[in-house]
Amino acid sequence: MEKLYKKIAETFNLPEAKQLFIDAGLIPIKMIDINVGQSEDPEGFEVPYPSIFMSWGESRSVINEPLLMNLQFHVLQYPGKQTHNKAADIDKGLNYVKTLAKIQQVLNGIRSEETTPLRYFGKTPNINPYGRYHILNYQCHIDEVHEHLTRQQTTDIELTGYEGNFEIKQKKSPEDNSEAQGLFIP
Repeated sequence: MEKLYKKIAETFNLPEAKQLFIDAGLIPIKMIDINVGQSEDPEGFEVPYPSIFMSWGESRSVINEPLLMNLQFHVLQYPGKQTHNKAADIDKGLNYVKTLAKIQQVLNGIRSEETTPLRYFGKTPNINPYGRYHILNYQCHIDEVHEHLTRQQTTDIELTGYEGNFEIKQKKSPEDNSEAQGLFIP
């Protein structure tokens, strides 16, 4: 989880991610942190707006299989009125919706070297007396056991025998006279 958290924070701090918000006339995300209650009581913390606070849970259905990670991104935007049918407030409401869409655009597909890409699974509005607040839900797998299958480190491989089982072998280089190392996968 540490690598994924770091990758998410780094991605939102990239100049191109910040520019994505600016080009849409929005304020870039100012803070990404682990959720320890900031979303429920932002006045009890120093919370710049807009901010994202992460929480997550992990589960495994089969031993030695990758962990399923459910991530929640608690998005807090500047306190103020919600969307109303007044011309002046419609733009504020639309900016709220556009900010959520840009956050999704940045999050979609982020992966660390030990996870599959993040996959979006929906959003939920949340009640908060301090400001606009939504939870974006994502999933990914974190693979501590089969690191070589989810990490993009394997380059030259040969697949043989697709009759129920298959074998992965590393191709030998012309100057390498050693035997190829194989992995049997049931």
